[in-house]
Amino acid sequence: MPFVWTYKFIFVFILLLAVCEPKIDLVFVVDACSENDRFTKANFRRVKNFLIGLIGDFVVSSKKVRISLVLFAQYPKLVLRFSTKKAFVFRIIRNMKLVCGARYSGAALKYAYRQILQRTTRKPVLVMMTTGSSRDDVRGPTALINRKRVETFAIGVGRRYSFRELQYIATDPRHVYTAAFRNLGSTVKLLKRKICKSGMHNWLNYDSRCVSNFSTNCGVSSFSKTSTSFFSLFFSFLFFFPFRFQVFVLELLLKVDILFL
Repeated sequence: MPFVWTYKFIFVFILLLAVCEPKIDLVFVVDACSENDRFTKANFRRVKNFLIGLIGDFVVSSKKVRISLVLFAQYPKLVLRFSTKKAFVFRIIRNMKLVCGARYSGAALKYAYRQILQRTTRKPVLVMMTTGSSRDDVRGPTALINRKRVETFAIGVGRRYSFRELQYIATDPRHVYTAAFRNLGSTVKLLKRKICKSGMHNWLNYDSRCVSNFSTNCGVSSFSKTSTSFFSLFFSFLFFFPFRFQVFVLELLLKVDILFL
C-alpha cells in the first residue's frame, strides 16, 4: 500500500513538470536569398507557413513568448523585435518577400546578436533557417551567440545547404534539422517540443541575479502562475482516482500536445 501512494506522488510530480508554457524570446533568422534556383515564391510561401505554424503553437504575449525575426540575403533586415501580438506577427510574415543577392549567414547571425540577443532579458532561443551555404564565415558570430548561452536550432531546407555549417551553428547536434520544402510542416511539432524543453531547462535553474540579490521572485520563470496553479489543482484532484484512470488521462493529454515529455 505505501508503494502505491509513493508511485502516485511520483506520477503527479512528473505531470506537473511536463506542463510547458515557456517564457522565452523566440528569435528567427530566415534566409530570403533568391540565389538558389529552387527557392521560388512557392517554396518561400512554404517557409512562411512553417513559421506561422510553429509560432501559432505558442502563447505570444509580454509575459510568455516574444517573437523577433531577421530576414537576410546579402544584407540582414530587422523585421520584428520582441513582438507580443500574434496577429501582427502573422501579418508581417505573410508579407515577407524574397530578396535578390548572395547569402551571408554569418552577417545575419551577428546582426541578430547585436540587435536582439544582446538586449533580451529572458531565455533566448534562436531558430536559423537557410536554403544554401553561406558566403561568409559563421564561426565568429556563432561564438558570440554561444557566450550569451542562446539555445540555437539550425534548419536546412532543400538540398543546397551545408550540413557542416548547420552543425556548427546549432548548440547541439540534435538541434539540426533538414527537410524538403514540401515536408517542412512535419518538423513543426518536433521543433516545438524541443523549444519547450529548452524553456523547461531554464525553469529548473535559478537566475544568478535573483540568488545574489536574495530575491523572493526566483524559481518558476518559464511557467505562468495561473496555468501552473490550475494544473496543480487538477492533478491534485486526479491523485485520488485509480491509477489506470490516471494513465488514461496522461495519454489523452499527450495526444493533444498539452504535455511535452
